[in-house]
Amino acid sequence: MYKKLIFHLALSFFIFHFAFSIFTSPAFAADIFFDADGRQFLQGEDFLLNVFLNTEGDSVNAIEGHLVFPDDLLDMLEVRDGDSAVTFWIKKPKFLTSNTLEFSGITPGGLSGIKHFLFAVIFRAKTDGNGAVRLGELQILQNDGYGTRARATSVPFSFSISKSSVPSESSVEPAQDVIPPENFTPLIIQNQNVFEGKNVLVFSAQDKVSGIDRYEVREGTWARYAEAESPFLLQNQALDKKIYVKAIDKNGNERVEVVYPPHSSLLHESYWMLGIVMMSAVLLLAILWRRPTKYFFF
Repeated sequence: MYKKLIFHLALSFFIFHFAFSIFTSPAFAADIFFDADGRQFLQGEDFLLNVFLNTEGDSVNAIEGHLVFPDDLLDMLEVRDGDSAVTFWIKKPKFLTSNTLEFSGITPGGLSGIKHFLFAVIFRAKTDGNGAVRLGELQILQNDGYGTRARATSVPFSFSISKSSVPSESSVEPAQDVIPPENFTPLIIQNQNVFEGKNVLVFSAQDKVSGIDRYEVREGTWARYAEAESPFLLQNQALDKKIYVKAIDKNGNERVEVVYPPHSSLLHESYWMLGIVMMSAVLLLAILWRRPTKYFFF
């Protein structure tokens, strides 16, 4: 009797759980798709493959995944993320393995629309054959305040490569960029989950043409710039010096932003600079004073 009762209770729970999972599962889905000028290429030809997001009428604010390509058929030459709909890259598209790119980014406020540009990859066709570029490990979060995971779909980009006896010319135009990255605001934060609660510098810049290539940080007026990634552990935990953050795009254009820490020693730095200027002026006057009078015209 007890076994029968337990069986019926378990069966009822299973039926309830199954029905609940069906009727409460999110119907929302987002699609990530590819776009290129054709699907048939010649051996040695370069082509640009764009990656777009279709939110299917809803709003999303976070995306991550892997882009996988057949490295026996393709060489990856460059990644372009200029003018991306992604506001902050947590992981800019970069190599995870020899044939896999990983990417992760967020857009506060959310995205909604049928064709949002994420990034583009320039490939070179190595040898003849058929293959496909795919997206995997996709995660897309809804902009609902709860980080609800959306169902992500993607169709592989199938292509074919033919042999060519004549060297192929690249159909990909180089990015013409003479504009520096946009203004950005670096911040100093403290969080127990990041570098054990020490003072950390976080920053993210955007470049609408060629994309950001790298960042450099300089702590203090007289220090040297060093390449850095956000979040950046500050060496000067006293926070008594200016911090310079340089964003450099892929064409070498630069944008420098300055952070003035709360415990700033700008007054001391100003005194030092004023002292150097005064000493230089005195030295110059002394040199002029020692010159023969024939060099002076009164």
